[in-house]
Amino acid sequence: MSEKGQISKQRSIGNRLTLMIIFISMVTLILAVSLFTLYQIREHQQSLLENISSVAKITADNIEASIIFDYPADANQILSELKYDPRILSAIVYTPDMNIFAYISNKPDKLPAVRPPLTQGYLIDDGSLHFVEDIRVEGSPDSIGTLYLQTTMAGIYAQMRKNLITIAIIVLISLLFCFALAARLQKVITKPIHELLEATNTIKDDKDYSIRVEQGDYLEINQLCEGFNSMLTEIQQRDEHLQKLASYDPLTSLANRSFFAGILQNAISRGKRKANRHAMMFIDLDRFKHINDSLGHSAGDFLLIQVARRLEKVVRDGDTVARFGGDEFIILLQEIDGSNHAA
Repeated sequence: MSEKGQISKQRSIGNRLTLMIIFISMVTLILAVSLFTLYQIREHQQSLLENISSVAKITADNIEASIIFDYPADANQILSELKYDPRILSAIVYTPDMNIFAYISNKPDKLPAVRPPLTQGYLIDDGSLHFVEDIRVEGSPDSIGTLYLQTTMAGIYAQMRKNLITIAIIVLISLLFCFALAARLQKVITKPIHELLEATNTIKDDKDYSIRVEQGDYLEINQLCEGFNSMLTEIQQRDEHLQKLASYDPLTSLANRSFFAGILQNAISRGKRKANRHAMMFIDLDRFKHINDSLGHSAGDFLLIQVARRLEKVVRDGDTVARFGGDEFIILLQEIDGSNHAA
């Protein structure tokens, strides 16, 4: 795979940051919605249970006399009042030996349950709430019958569906808002990185190591910029040092033979165009080897440095003094009128 193809498959930090923010927000919203939905279901179930428990208690008290005097018709009349409650699917009154004493049902063709699905309390099963209440004579510990109520939870589920649709719309709007906010946020965070990237490309293309990256408001970015600028300073110093080594004599700091050749070529080309004259002077030190042999190379080096400084003082600013090699020096005098001026 080519390098361009590999780069195209890579994602930028900004895109990854946007996706991470949206993903974290989505997970957080889903978790919050799930917990809120479970809480609502529990609250609706608890509310329904309290209402049905109250209805069962009142109905059991009203049916108490019908069981004592064995009037099933009166019990059915009392139970028929429950038909007006849309939540109640069926209501059955059992005798202590679990025979059906009276019942009502929203499905007349369906036979009533021979026994309730539980002996006491409530049970939630198949979208229905099953509730059993003992019928007792006040002051007596013995049960004279059992009231069984089956109620539907369709209303709760319908309300929950409406709530979920509303929550889904809110979550969608929140995600859209989060996406817009994340896109803006990632631009703010990645802006220093893009500036650093642009500076890197400029330095790579122009070879200008004097460029420096401005620091931002973030600690990590500041540390990165400081390290980058410090690296550029070291590269610039090394580059300047290498250029100096390539163009100047390390002992006398004069132009070396290679650099002098370039200056001379430019002077000759300029002289041809403008009809100017230039002169070169070759200077060497007599008996320099005797100084090295008698006083040492350090003394010879000191002498070369002093000669270089004195030669620089006696030439014009536009002239060039170079060390040709060993104890030899060369001077380029540019734009002179004649040999007498060179002398």
